[in-house]
Amino acid sequence: MTHIRRIKTVKNPRTAQEAQIIIETADGKVFQPSKAALDTLATPTAVKAEAEKALGKLDNLFFHKNDDGSWAVATGAAPAVWPEDEPKEIIK
Repeated sequence: MTHIRRIKTVKNPRTAQEAQIIIETADGKVFQPSKAALDTLATPTAVKAEAEKALGKLDNLFFHKNDDGSWAVATGAAPAVWPEDEPKEIIK
């Protein structure tokens, strides 16, 4: 299993060529697809496949495309509900 050192997501990259996700492993490998590259991949499954090509097996890493087109990354157990999909409570 690949050990992750750092994960960063960028909600609104300044250009289509700027990295929208950056994942760095403990052994120094880096996966940093641009917004343009992620737009061509389109699905979380496709993004994970590309990440595994660059970094190795990623058993506990999960990708999610948000409604606004940005990406979320989770580690550990697969999220039952991603934060943007959680019901919003009305505060009175």
